[in-house]
Amino acid sequence: MSFDADIVVIGGGPIGLAFALAAHAQGRRVIVLEANTGAASDTRTLALAAGSRVILSDLGAWPRDLPATPIITIHVTQRGGFGRSILHAQEFDVPALGYTLSYRALVFALLAQAERSGLTVTDGATVDRVTTTADAGAVTYLRDGEQRSCNAKLIVVADGGRSLTQLPSIKIEEKEYGQIALLARVSSNRPHRNIAYERFTPTGPIALLPAGAEFGLVWTVSPQEAERIKQLDDASFLGEFQDTFGGYAGKFSKLHSRFQFPLRLRYAERTVAERTVLIGNAAQALHPVAGQGFNLGLRDADQLAGLMRAIPAGGDCGDATLLRRYQRSRKRDTRAGILFTDALVRGFSNDHPLLRVGRGIGLAALQMLPFARRRLARAMMFGRAQ
Repeated sequence: MSFDADIVVIGGGPIGLAFALAAHAQGRRVIVLEANTGAASDTRTLALAAGSRVILSDLGAWPRDLPATPIITIHVTQRGGFGRSILHAQEFDVPALGYTLSYRALVFALLAQAERSGLTVTDGATVDRVTTTADAGAVTYLRDGEQRSCNAKLIVVADGGRSLTQLPSIKIEEKEYGQIALLARVSSNRPHRNIAYERFTPTGPIALLPAGAEFGLVWTVSPQEAERIKQLDDASFLGEFQDTFGGYAGKFSKLHSRFQFPLRLRYAERTVAERTVLIGNAAQALHPVAGQGFNLGLRDADQLAGLMRAIPAGGDCGDATLLRRYQRSRKRDTRAGILFTDALVRGFSNDHPLLRVGRGIGLAALQMLPFARRRLARAMMFGRAQ
């Protein structure tokens, strides 16, 4: 059978591009299909773990001028209760616990590396249908008003889940949290000193991440509160946020790039099917607490490409045995990430007195136990080992 490519990657975001670059470097023929056109407009602040920088550096997608901000310290507290925990990079012999970077800047860095390496990304390609047989996969897509198709040995779905309706063999589980994430960029009268703050409140967690000279904000509230806060002007928004967060990071003085989205947990029971594999948010979309979702997805891409090194160039990279090995290899890390974030949301998004005391004891114990801090920090930086 004649193949247009070894691999078709559906989705040209950071996860799809990272996998495509790794597979392309192995000498495989890779086609990347991205629905959007033009420059990435997403201004979200991504929280990248230390291990994610290693993956991106190995791909050549971490240039010296990349506008990433190191996270040197993580400061964890709860509103209305005692207990806190502070993690320092120096304590774990790493230059930084993680980094923040805009989604847009990361996509540009990955696209620049794709251009340098000769990997072609086809934008404006909206996937219409995905079909597979025991021997091949086929993707039909629309571009410039014309229907096109391509055949490959493997189809990698990395489009955040938009194509999942084309895959009836994949079952998706969803859990609504009944929460809305308010995202923004805020300025403070005090330098951030590369400190990331995680503060738990009765309505949900708040993350305040150093980003350039500002902070990237993720504020979790109920849908009713989100609707009310949406109507506030910038000064009123900052006033309410200051009252909720406190003065740990100084006095907030400027707000921009406001938007919001509902929070849910979504994951695939199986991430592989015939000639098909899901990675990134197509495989699992997590609550943003602790910033685990993007890093899980990047480890998906890295692990899948790593297992393919055993397949010679021109070999069958969509072999069922390989895909089963991949699914097994990601099971522990993915499950740990899902359980950890879900437990944080359920355990910390309430004002029950007994739970508040228990949270305080847990945070204080974490601060007093170096072994526990090392184990937690390593899992957050590099994931759970197989």
